Amino acid sequence: MNMSEIKLNDMKPRAGRNPFTVPDGYFDHFADELMAKLPGQPQTVRPHATWWHRYRYWVATAACVCGLVGGTVVFLYRAEPTTQVAATHDGTTVDTFDQMTDYAMYDKGDMYASLYDY
Repeated sequence: MNMSEIKLNDMKPRAGRNPFTVPDGYFDHFADELMAKLPGQPQTVRPHATWWHRYRYWVATAACVCGLVGGTVVFLYRAEPTTQVAATHDGTTVDTFDQMTDYAMYDKGDMYASLYDY
């Protein structure tokens, strides 16, 4: 009988019956027989911790610190020195504000409005 030949109606008479059976008296002494087959309780042996397992977190932390310090030293060593530009005072403070507002594309009304909020 193929799986394609099994129909739902064929399964109905078997619905009330348990298809799994065990011999009579199987579970009467089951626990005793199972305990007799088990070996004695094993001793818990702590595995030997290797050097790596003991200190791996310290090694990882030291590697991160060395990486950060080394990266900072390399960054600071290779950084170009900044040139300081001397600021000259060509005009008055009003002229400087006018240049800033022109650069930022603000008109005076927008500048006053933004200063008014503070």
